[in-house]
Amino acid sequence: MGKKMNIIELSSKKNPVISEVENIKKKPSAGAFVLEGQKFINDTDFALIKSLFIVDLDKYKYITEKLSDNVKVYHVQKYIMQKLCETSSGNDIICIAEKKNPKTDCIKKIIILDNVQDPGNVGTIIRTAKAFDYSVVLTKDCANPFSPKVVRSSAGAVLDTYIDVADDILLYIKTLKDKHYKIYAATIDGNASQIKKSENQCFAVIIGSEGQGISKNILDSADEKMFIMMNNQLNSLNAAVAAGIFMYML
Repeated sequence: MGKKMNIIELSSKKNPVISEVENIKKKPSAGAFVLEGQKFINDTDFALIKSLFIVDLDKYKYITEKLSDNVKVYHVQKYIMQKLCETSSGNDIICIAEKKNPKTDCIKKIIILDNVQDPGNVGTIIRTAKAFDYSVVLTKDCANPFSPKVVRSSAGAVLDTYIDVADDILLYIKTLKDKHYKIYAATIDGNASQIKKSENQCFAVIIGSEGQGISKNILDSADEKMFIMMNNQLNSLNAAVAAGIFMYML
């Protein structure tokens, strides 16, 4: 016999629960952010789901039966779901989830994002970080790593990649240096070193914003500046592309 869930019917767009979801979409955090669609929800730990919104209850019975008793499950009409979804095509299932960083005794490789504001770039960098076993640390003025656009661009990698937002990035970098991390900075300065494999087991690489690069005070905190050798037709790359090259090469 399957688990019996307490299903809450939700039929009004003016219901306070709808406003709550919209507020989370506007200001997502590690404590509460929106996941849209069957794929992303299947990929997350069901224990991290805080509430669930479903159009077709029978279709997703396999999910509801695995949820803890304190998770609220809402049965919504299609027009309600279209209001809740960020994507124009909409989905038939979304959830509010929380993020818990993977437990680790030592973070060896870190990519630091300084003022990277494009959600697509941030999401792509997080996805690449997962592929190459990097943790991601962002300055406060980066795109929110839990926004719907970042989550989609990361292909769900936000769920199991170590992600943190540093209140004081210079203090964070100093803490890394105190622990004998090598700090690299990605730059277009041809006087810098050409990118090469790091000799340090523990290190961080800083990627700057799309338009301005790395802030001067953060750039000055780096132990070594590195650039990617290119032809003379361009002098810079997209932030996510540059980040991918650095993560692969270092």
